[in-house]
Amino acid sequence: RGGGTIPPQLINELATYSSSELQVKEEVEILEVHWTDGCFHVTLNDGSDCEPYDMIWLATGAQNHIDHYSALSHLRKVLPVNVTNGFPILNKDLTWRAPAGEEITDDEPIWKQVARKRIWCMGALAALELGPDALNLIGARHGSVRVAEAIRHDYDRQRNDNNNLEDCGCC
Repeated sequence: RGGGTIPPQLINELATYSSSELQVKEEVEILEVHWTDGCFHVTLNDGSDCEPYDMIWLATGAQNHIDHYSALSHLRKVLPVNVTNGFPILNKDLTWRAPAGEEITDDEPIWKQVARKRIWCMGALAALELGPDALNLIGARHGSVRVAEAIRHDYDRQRNDNNNLEDCGCC
């Protein structure tokens, strides 16, 4: 998502309208909007005069790159993760995946083992796993279900490990 998008079927539908019925403004930002006389009066950042509109459709976008988040940029230095087009390559449960060839081993510091299981990415940074829905409510729901399942699995595993210690009579 390098910028705002409009689905192709909608672009085709919009193309059927004449230029007197439809005005498309690209690469502009809305500075001010007022509702008066039954329409929107809009001022854009392109220097044009305030104009009346009966409808406004917005296609918004953002440049998402893991290195734009200073905390994650620093984290990548101590706990590497592969990146494709600015998006981290995560595990299916949205946790921080070890780079290919750098598999987690028992000799890896314990804090790294725990961190890889307990750092999750959601939203745009989970786009490689969640797909184009990563930035909307459906993506948030799908991501939260994956994270909740991972937490529940980790909790159950720890609880079972603790029960096994108590059963062995050593504690």
